[in-house]
This record gives sequence, structure tokens and C-alpha cells, in this order.
Amino acid sequence: MTRLENALGGVFAYLILHPPRRRPHKDPSGFGLSFAEQTVRTRDGRRLACWLVGPDSRRVAVLGHGIGQGKSASLRTAQLLVARGYQVLMFDHRGHGTSQGDRRIWRVADRFTDDIVSASRWLAERSRPRILVVFGYSFSTFPTVYALASGTLPADAVVCESGPGLNLAGMFEGFLLKASQRSTPLGRLMRSPGLRHATAVAAVRMLGANWPPGATEGLLSDVPQLYLVGEEDTVIHPGEVSDLVDTWSRAEVHRMPGGHLRLSNSAGAEYDRLVGEFLDRVEQNIRG
Repeated sequence: MTRLENALGGVFAYLILHPPRRRPHKDPSGFGLSFAEQTVRTRDGRRLACWLVGPDSRRVAVLGHGIGQGKSASLRTAQLLVARGYQVLMFDHRGHGTSQGDRRIWRVADRFTDDIVSASRWLAERSRPRILVVFGYSFSTFPTVYALASGTLPADAVVCESGPGLNLAGMFEGFLLKASQRSTPLGRLMRSPGLRHATAVAAVRMLGANWPPGATEGLLSDVPQLYLVGEEDTVIHPGEVSDLVDTWSRAEVHRMPGGHLRLSNSAGAEYDRLVGEFLDRVEQNIRG
């Protein structure tokens, strides 16, 4: 890598981890769901904008979203869960949607993890649930699993779509390779393999994560986990997910038709079936 590539890589890595905000363009009412606006304070004092969706229930779920997205990206899953009798907390990660920003450069992984843990603890304290399930999507699957491995996530089960993978740098390179296919200034710049690599390396440094976690670390050997991956995913290859979780005793991986973050649309019925059957097993084990 050249000095210029390293310098530009640092800039682009920062922009990836602190992307432009996307305000919600739809809300739960468009899916026939009742909801209330809520604010959750993270452990480091940031305000997360949330929707509490559906009626009160002893079965609850927390839904994250991918990098550069917002809570509205997960509305179809919220609809599925409310139909199953769950109340759902959907939140914008810090610096996303309408949540408070955070422009700090280093240890980004800890702060995204704080968002997930804080949202989950808020819901656990409010609802005193019989079952709490946390859903991660794409980039947010990493801090979801990170929180599980740290032992700080109050979850009875975890569902991850389109991630996480074994190799953090590989995830960023896959993301940038996909971006390079677009006819935008950033897309044209990312056609340079050297710049893609420099950006990925810088992004991993900014995350500051101890990755991958060990198979028995924290709650990984206690909490059941479902990983749904797309056969056509070019951002996080399905083999990367399998390589990560193959030795985790409570993890199951299912490959489905579709690309990155497209599974609930491209394989809707199969997606609903796999999530539903997984939740049935978790609920049965808790009852038993």
C-alpha cells in the first residue's frame, strides 16, 4: 500500500463507520403495527431513538440494523414477530437515523456493542420477559455476537442475518468491492484493490475488536443462535459465517437463496419458517 492509499483509507474507513444519516422513510403503522416512540440511554450516555412495537408481552425482541441503515430496515421482521405474540424494540444505532451522534474514531466496536446491550437491558427491565431474542443484521451481527461473547447481553436467543464472518477485514473489502460496482465517485475510487485493502485495514483498527471470539467465550456456549446466510452474498460470504461458528455448540447455520440483507424478501416463506421454528424450539426449552 502506498502512503496515499493509507491516508485515503483512513478517511474512507471513518466515513464507512460514521455514514450519512438515513431518516426513517416508513414506520410501523405502514405495516399495520401499533408503536410508541421511546428513547434509550446507552451506558456511555448516548440517546438511542427507538420504536416499541406491538402490545405488551412477556415475549420480546430487540432488532438492530445494518451500517448506514436505520430501524425502518427491519420492519418486515417486526411484523413477523408481532404476529407471533412478541413485543419488539427497534432502535437506531448511534449516529444513525434519529439517534444521537458519536464522531469518536477509536474503539467503535465497543460503542456499537453498548447500543445493543443498552437497548436489550432497557427492554428486559421494562418488560420482565419470559423470553428475549436479539436480532442482528449485516454489520450489527458483529456487535451482537461481541456482546454475547462478553457475557453482557441479556438474551435468551440470538438471530443473525447476513453475518458475522470470521474475517473482519474481508467483510469490509466485500462491502467496498460491492460499492466499486456503482458509477459514483466513491465507487470509481474503490476499483483500486490497494485502496480497498487500505480502507479495510483502517476500519478494523478503528473497530478495535478482539475478533473472533472463542467458542466458549461469555455466553456463546449457553445461548442458542440462528445464523441465516445468503448463497449469493458477496459482502459476507456464507463460508465465512460457517468458518466462524462451526465449533460453537449452540449455533446453527442455514443457507438460503438471496444476497446480502435480501433474505426476508428473496426467500420470505423459508425465512419465516426458519425463524419461526427456531423460536418454537427456544420457547419450548424455556418452558421445559
